[in-house]
Amino acid sequence: MEPSTSPRHPSSGAPELIRRVAAAESCTGGLLASRIVGIPGSGDWFLGGVVAYDAAVKHRLLDVPRGPVISRDAAMAMERGVRHLIGAEIGAATTGVAGPDPEEDQPPGTVFVAVGEETGTQTVRLQLEGDPDQVRQAATSHALQQVLFALSRPEDSGPEHRVAVPEGGFGLIGSAPLRQISISHGDMSVEVAPGGADPAQVVVVPLPGQPRPEVELEIPERVLQPLGTEGSGLGFEVPVATTVTITWNRRTVSPPGRKG
Repeated sequence: MEPSTSPRHPSSGAPELIRRVAAAESCTGGLLASRIVGIPGSGDWFLGGVVAYDAAVKHRLLDVPRGPVISRDAAMAMERGVRHLIGAEIGAATTGVAGPDPEEDQPPGTVFVAVGEETGTQTVRLQLEGDPDQVRQAATSHALQQVLFALSRPEDSGPEHRVAVPEGGFGLIGSAPLRQISISHGDMSVEVAPGGADPAQVVVVPLPGQPRPEVELEIPERVLQPLGTEGSGLGFEVPVATTVTITWNRRTVSPPGRKG
């Protein structure tokens, strides 16, 4: 299936070659697809989705390997499976525990979100708070931001690896895969484990339609190599095969429409 020509992103007005999206959902039960179709112009880039709530459906329809289905590996497999099944350029997947009880030794509020293309899949482990409906809604909002952030990548930017932090209005863009990512309402940390032969360059950028983020990222000095990044004002390098914890200080984030 060949990509069509139309606006790639709701905020884009110029016709161009687009990347289309497919979604596979478990714990969000179709909420992500519902939120997407509510976006004006989404018919240009959203192809459809699968609600794979039962483990057997994940295994049979999306080629998720046997084993735990509330996991990073399962989310990645769901993303690849729905992307190939529907013929999209971008896949998105959610799997987790909305609650109220734990499942597969995962506490309530644990959700894995995966968004990817042929160049790679980014996964985020969320630890959300609230009742089951609040967890599902929060997971859906986060997954939607991941999708929109992936769609906002310029066509000529080359391989990029993008992860959104919706609560802060900013995203991370890495030159190498940003793996082992976790975001918690308790400490707002993101673990970055780059791969490849060279250090990963990571920059902080605003999410689409939001002002430049005013954030402090506490990064261990032993791995921090600052970059002079025009536009975002914040960039750094992480040595190969190193996992670091980046702590986001929410108090430094200005609400939309305010400065300082």
